[in-house]
Formats: sequence, C-alpha cells, structure tokens
Amino acid sequence: PILDAQIGLRYPATVYDPANFLYVQILATLSCYTFVLGYSMVKSRTGRLLMEQAEEMPPTSSVIAAQRAAFIIGGLFLLMMIALLIEFNALTLNFADNRQNYGIAQISGGLITLSVGIASLFLFMGIMMMRWTHRLGKLGWMVSLAYLTVNVLVTNRSFVGTELLLFVLTYFLVQNRLKRKISPVKYLLALTGVVVVGVGLTFVRNIGANEIDDPNRPQLNAAVAPVAYMAVTFDMSELFQETVKKTNSFEFGASWLEDIFYTYLPRSVFPDKPVKYGVFRVQDQVIPSLTPESGLFTSSYPIGAWGEAYINFGPLGVLLTLFGLGALLKFLYTRSLELVYDRKVNWPSILFMIQYAVLGLNPTNYMRSIGQYLFGLIYLNVVLWGSLRLILGMANVLEAMSPAPPQAASEVIQAP
Repeated sequence: PILDAQIGLRYPATVYDPANFLYVQILATLSCYTFVLGYSMVKSRTGRLLMEQAEEMPPTSSVIAAQRAAFIIGGLFLLMMIALLIEFNALTLNFADNRQNYGIAQISGGLITLSVGIASLFLFMGIMMMRWTHRLGKLGWMVSLAYLTVNVLVTNRSFVGTELLLFVLTYFLVQNRLKRKISPVKYLLALTGVVVVGVGLTFVRNIGANEIDDPNRPQLNAAVAPVAYMAVTFDMSELFQETVKKTNSFEFGASWLEDIFYTYLPRSVFPDKPVKYGVFRVQDQVIPSLTPESGLFTSSYPIGAWGEAYINFGPLGVLLTLFGLGALLKFLYTRSLELVYDRKVNWPSILFMIQYAVLGLNPTNYMRSIGQYLFGLIYLNVVLWGSLRLILGMANVLEAMSPAPPQAASEVIQAP
C-alpha cells in the first residue's frame, strides 16, 4: 500500500476488507495446489522420445515452397495492417500517439485486429518451418523485419516478443537437429535479449505522451511509470478480493463465451457488437474506476484468472479452473517436445510450438484473463487448420513454377 500510494496507482492496494481477506487468501492458496495437481497428472514421454530421435532429413522442395507461401500470405496481410495503421495515423515516431491510435483502430472496424492476427499467424508458421527448411530465405527476412518494425512502432510487446522468441527457439532447435554445438551462453543471451526488448517497449510507450494535470495523482517519471503499469495490471490479490466482494450472482461462463465469440467479430460487419464484453465487462463491474471516461477500452486491467473463475462459477470454479490450467499447460509442453522432432511438417507440430512460444514468453497471458486465453486457443485451432491447407495449396503452385530439376527432393505434405 505504501508503494502504491507513492507511485500513484489508479487502483491502489489500500483496499483491505478483513471480512473476506482471509477467505480469499485460503481459496487462492488451495487453487495453487490444484494447479500443481493438474500439471502433475499429465504424463510425459519426452525423455524416451528425445533419446530415440531419428536422423535429420535434408529440406525438401515441398517444405521450402510451403514456407514461401506462408511468408507471401503473411506479407500481404501485413501490408493490409500497415495501410490501416497509416489511415489511423499510428505509424509515426511518437510512440504514445501510435499506441493510442492503434487502440482506437482496434475498437473501430475490427479489420486491424483481423489483419495483425492473420499476418502474425502466417509469419509465425513461416518462422517455425525453418525447423524443417533450416533457413528463412530473403523473403522470410524481409517480411520478418517489416513485421518487427511495424509492431515496435505501435509497441506491440506480445507480437514482437513472440516473433523473437520463436526465432530463437527455432534457430537453436535447428542447430540441435543438425548436431551442431550449442552454446548455453549464447542461448541465455538470446533469451535475455527478448526480455530486454519487451521491457524496453514498456518504457517507450510513454514517449511523447501529454502530461496529465491531475492534482490528486503524483506525477511519474519515465523510469517509474512502467512499475506503476505492471503493478496495476497484475494486482491479482486485490482484484480477487474486490471480485468476491462485488459478485452477487454467478455468470456460469457468460463472460468467457463473450470473449470467444465477440473478440474477432469486425465491427464494420457487426455494428451492434458491444463495446463492453467479456473481460472488459467484468472489469467494469468489479473495478469501474479503471474504465476510461469515454467508455472505450484502449487497454485492459483484467480481474485475473482467480477473479474470472470466481465471478463465473464461484469458489469451486476457482479450484477446477486452476486444475484445468495446470493440466493444459503440461499437455502443451509435452506435446511441443514430442512433436518438435517430427521430420515431417504437420499442423499439430506448428500449433503446439506456437502455444509453447506464447506461454514461454508470457505466462501472465492466461493468469490475466481466462476468457481471452480460451479465445486464443480456439482461434489458433480453427484458423490454423484452414491456414495450413491454404499454405499447402499455394505451395503446390509455387513448386510447380519452380525451376528445380526433376531429381530434386520432393514429398507430399499431408493436409489436416
């Protein structure tokens, strides 16, 4: 509370309700044990599989063509994203204005969210295919660097971090598969670089921002502002207490369903799409003081996994939700390691590798909001299926146009 008062949080941790504090702490502690229980119940076969790994195959023309197709499609949607950002004046050297205008663009027609999501998906698939092609190629480097530049300008930490982490993981995986010596120091330095970039984007978000004249709020310098942002964003204990205190009836999954069905519905096609839904609606219900005066959410301060589980299904829901999260994370982790040594490209490999990278980069994704995380899982499963079929269909066209000699290695990639 003393620190919160000094840095001037919009929701300081001075809220202390002795009536439910002990109850909340006990329930949260028990849920951590159920999380561990769920994690430990999923068995892993990775140790034996890694020992029995098969010899690496040389890149085939089919896989190379599939990677090129992924970068071409990703590049086209990246151009669409750039055009939309220019329209909303979100590609300037003023990071604060870029971030604000980018948030406004997300709640307008919805096309910006769709374009960045699809561009990211195809780009990530192209990067991961480096595991089988052993290279990015000129097109891959061009699209990857353009994507990185655009998302740095709008300080999109999650997309920037995921791209960098996928590249680091895939690069060192290729070195391992080619039986080249891997330096632990280089690996740790690369991962540290990803973290530094993420922290750096947190700092630059406020560059160019207008000063807020609020006598009741201490003025923060650029070095302290990120601390305040992180503290108000991840104050799970206080938000859980507030959720318990303000929950009069349970939602039985309604907020999670809203996150799943509303998030990527373009407002230009569905003009009646609500502004407050899912994570934003329950946030407004529990901590309305964090809702902007305009009512338009350009950032979120979710009530957390514990709060969302409680407001939907009560105390039993908290225990079961954390149990399910533990089991899911162990499943994704083990499947990533099992399939990462598959010599053929298949959609489970790509799906689980994406999830592994996202979870490894930022585990607070699922701790901040279950609804948004569930949406992400469903989105990847559904969109990836169609995306991979599109890539493989386009790969066949590119391969037919390739001047490769008849004796060049080729194989049929099975579509899901």
